[in-house]
Amino acid sequence: MSTETRPPLPTTGRVTSRVRGEVAEKLQQRLATYAFNPAEVPQLGENRHVELEIGFGNGGALVHRAQLAPQTLHIGAELFLDGLKSCVHQLETQDITAKIVRLWPQDARVLLEQLPADSIDRLLVLHPDPWPKTRHHKRRLVQKEFLDHAQRVLKPEGELLMVTDWADYAHWMLAHTISHCGFVLQSNNPADLATPPADWTKTKYQNKAEQESRHNWYLRFGVQK
Repeated sequence: MSTETRPPLPTTGRVTSRVRGEVAEKLQQRLATYAFNPAEVPQLGENRHVELEIGFGNGGALVHRAQLAPQTLHIGAELFLDGLKSCVHQLETQDITAKIVRLWPQDARVLLEQLPADSIDRLLVLHPDPWPKTRHHKRRLVQKEFLDHAQRVLKPEGELLMVTDWADYAHWMLAHTISHCGFVLQSNNPADLATPPADWTKTKYQNKAEQESRHNWYLRFGVQK
């Protein structure tokens, strides 16, 4: 019997990109400016608030928060080259430097494994792929293993913010995170689940969802050590 470790199931349905050839090579050079080494978090984040967004899409929300809070270290993880290209373009256009934003162009689960414990103040998961079909639920990002890593890397007073416009996935997130026992829901009534945080900006996914009569669920959890 083979003992070879299988790679984790992909949590995103996007596998192709229009960024190829010379454009892709130049993008790698531009990404190097914002390169991120998880081991550097203690130095980069010293005396600073540190946020990590997993799967930042086109980078619009990440750039928005960086503009609002330039004193914070904003880390963004995204696999999709088109999204990385869009994000880098926005950062360059807005003259946002690597002192404020760092990018991780690989699987975010690898990043979570490498980050030091108690190194992140806020972890954001905004509109992850919902995988609505039951047979695909195993591909959803929010699973026990993910929550284990999230609890480990978040500081004792840290926050996990998850946002989805799929009610079924919202129920999934609530059930899995509450049952994990490492988090406590920061909501006193149902209205809180429909209220965005103060630094929120609409994403392209939210605009698309609203056109299809779906609305966001904002799930905020404090971490328990």
